[in-house]
Amino acid sequence: MNKAYSIHYGLRTVDKLKYKKDIPPVVMADQDARTMAEIASAEQFEPIAIRIDEEATRRAFLQDFETVCSILKPGDFFMFTFAGHGTQVPDTSGDEAKYGDKKALDEGFCFHDGVILDDKIAELLAGLPEDTFFIAVIDCCYSGDLYKFIEETASQQSEHVKELVDSFKFTGVWLSAVRENEKAKGDENGGIFTQNIKKLWKEGRFEGNYVELYNQVEEISPSVNTPRCKPLGVRGWQFMEGCVPFHHDASCIDE
Repeated sequence: MNKAYSIHYGLRTVDKLKYKKDIPPVVMADQDARTMAEIASAEQFEPIAIRIDEEATRRAFLQDFETVCSILKPGDFFMFTFAGHGTQVPDTSGDEAKYGDKKALDEGFCFHDGVILDDKIAELLAGLPEDTFFIAVIDCCYSGDLYKFIEETASQQSEHVKELVDSFKFTGVWLSAVRENEKAKGDENGGIFTQNIKKLWKEGRFEGNYVELYNQVEEISPSVNTPRCKPLGVRGWQFMEGCVPFHHDASCIDE
């Protein structure tokens, strides 16, 4: 029987000394992480880590990701959720310009002690074992482009991106709160995206697939936010169109 593991990150605040500036808090991002951990637990995922604020460092994330990768076997599932700040920074590697980004910006996750950019996320995904399954739920600003390495056609990708995409041996889906040029909305109860997912999930009673979940989330999202749902890896489209969200049963792909 396959197994399922999850890691959840929620950052209300970051270290202003590391960032060298004051950054406003993300209200209830910790609750968003706990909400997704509750969903994962209800779906029989084993929580490897739930890290909030000061515990949610870059090193912790890289170690947690590596830990899960080291125990994944063919058919196993891995869920990663993040709630907090996202950011855009000038591209220094030159891959964004090659990729076709006229603004030449990299997107990244704001961990407590610093940023991890989309380039590194691509490298981490390339390290996922063959025939495993990956689910990402990302509730932060600019999160729509954190999957940029699989969005465009091969002719538009840099050589580095092509190599990473060609090396992907897993299957999965990337759910994000907004497009790459949008800021995710929230209120006193947490991120709107996370709240909508929880509402539609209906304590495990949602019977559609990932595409249907995405469509319903989009319908009830603020007009200034455009959620994203993108396939990842070898059989991403089959996974999105055939599988019930957050169930760790891959038989739906072969039906």
